[in-house]
Amino acid sequence: RSERMADILKPNKIELCYNPLTIDDENKTIVIVSATRLHKNKGVDRMIRLAQAMDNARVNYIWYVLSNDTHVIDLPNVIMIKNRLDISRWLGQATYVCLLSNSEACSYTLNEALYRNIPIITTPLPYLEEIGYKDGKTGYTIEFDCSNIDDVVKKIQDVPSFNFKRLEDNYINL
Repeated sequence: RSERMADILKPNKIELCYNPLTIDDENKTIVIVSATRLHKNKGVDRMIRLAQAMDNARVNYIWYVLSNDTHVIDLPNVIMIKNRLDISRWLGQATYVCLLSNSEACSYTLNEALYRNIPIITTPLPYLEEIGYKDGKTGYTIEFDCSNIDDVVKKIQDVPSFNFKRLEDNYINL
C-alpha cells in the first residue's frame, strides 16, 4: 500500500523537511556564433579581447567559432568548431552573430543573421548602413581600436529585438 511520507511521519511527531531548492535568477546564456578565418585582418585579436572582457564582466555566454583555425583561441567559453557548411544549424541557436573584421566586401554571415532577425556584433564596416544595420537597434558596433568594448559588453545582455527589412532584390532587372 502506498502512503505519503507526511502520513507515515506524523504520528511520530517528526517534521518532514524537503531538500531546499533555490533557483538563481540569472540571465539567460548569451550564444554567440562566428564563422570566420582567425587571422589578424579578420579581427581575431578583437575576438579575444571581447571574450576576455565578457569573462571579466562575468557575462553568462558561450561562443561558437566555426573556423579551420581551431587552435588559435583557447578561452574557457569559446568553443572552436571545424569549419562546416551547415551554419544554419548554429545560427538557429545564436543570440548574436559576431564578425570583427578590419574590412569585408559584403558578409554573407552578417546578412544571413540580419535576415533571420539575429542581432550582430561587428566593427564599423562601411557597407553596414547600406544593408540596414543600425547600431543599438540591430546589434552593436565595436570600434576598430576596441575603445568601446566595455560599453558593448555592458549592453550585450540587452539583446535587440527587430524585424529586419530585407534588401530589395534587383536581380530581375539585370
